[in-house]
Amino acid sequence: MKIFHLNPYRVLGIKANASAPEKQKVRNRIAAYIKVGKAPVLDFDLTPPLKELVRNQELIDLKSNEILSDSDKLKNALFWFVSGGTIDEIALSSLTESKDLEKALSIFEKGSKGFVITNQSITSIINHSSFEIITYPSHRDKQRLKKAIENKLAIASSDKHLSFLLQLLNPNNPLVSSAEIKSSVIEMTKTLLKDIFPGQKEEDLYLEFFSGQKDIIEKINEKNNKKLIRTIKEQVRDCENKREQILDDETGKSLLIKSAKIGDDLLTKTENLLKKVARAYGSNSMIVSNIYEEVINETNYCAVGASNKFQEAFGRMVEYDRSAGIGYIKTNGKYCYDDLLKLTERAYNIIQPINTPARDQITRNLEVLKSTRNDWRNVHERVAGSVRGKDEEDRTEREDTDIWQT
Repeated sequence: MKIFHLNPYRVLGIKANASAPEKQKVRNRIAAYIKVGKAPVLDFDLTPPLKELVRNQELIDLKSNEILSDSDKLKNALFWFVSGGTIDEIALSSLTESKDLEKALSIFEKGSKGFVITNQSITSIINHSSFEIITYPSHRDKQRLKKAIENKLAIASSDKHLSFLLQLLNPNNPLVSSAEIKSSVIEMTKTLLKDIFPGQKEEDLYLEFFSGQKDIIEKINEKNNKKLIRTIKEQVRDCENKREQILDDETGKSLLIKSAKIGDDLLTKTENLLKKVARAYGSNSMIVSNIYEEVINETNYCAVGASNKFQEAFGRMVEYDRSAGIGYIKTNGKYCYDDLLKLTERAYNIIQPINTPARDQITRNLEVLKSTRNDWRNVHERVAGSVRGKDEEDRTEREDTDIWQT
């Protein structure tokens, strides 16, 4: 929890709105300890629940410079402790002196007045939420942690609340914009969550703990959606490269089978991703239409491109040539076109909910491929019959020759 462990106010050993005399007193104490080579022990070290802090003059100077601006004072105060009056002072005394953590938490909760943010409750809410976060390793209650984060974000989202808080922090100016503070607090919270849950996927953490922040969720979803689209486009490009290689290298049966397979692999890899994009933007969105078109057009190329090359190569063969007939039998579309048809039918089913020109194109291609398959079946039967007839003539001729020779 670096946000708390190395919070400037913790390093300086003070509450966020310490008075000038309080600051000077702690500063003198730190300097005296450092001078004799010892580590100072201060009330606001809060060790435990926080880990032990090792101070040196370089760290003191660094952290002092991190709370010079009003925005830096605010965002660091939100992740520390602030005194708004008697109730907070009593609770902070229990936290720093007597180390009665349960009592401190109870008093902070009382001062939070139902966690409705007002000028009277805001400091206790900040303190309560900070306490809940730094003690999470002990209580392990995600709902308490989530509520604490929500309270901090609620304060960071309000110009009114931040302006009041700023008045307690010896401001340079009386006004502050929540837009800047909230952005910083969100980033600090993301860092905090990654520290607390190092093994979990970041997007899942953010969706869980920022669920009440519509603008944050929208940004996260938009980022994820763009990532989905990039992934789909990458799969399309990969398929395109493989298709071009196959069209260059393959002929006959392997051409049809391999081209159908890479198209089918593309649909397997992208079908669920396409559905997610459609759910995110709506099936009538141009974004959805465009990304569906990219996938379906590529599968179209896999089917039609292979079909065209196959026909160009074998369509010029002479039916009556016996060797050509054997070639037809081994590589004909009676079997191989089934793969292209399955691919095209699958693409047809995927594109149906989306209103896009690709849907009409895939419908036309499906009919063309069915017709082409039937043509190849007819060629197969005709050539096979021709070969059988030729075999019978040869056999009869051989028999006649044998008889004549006899």
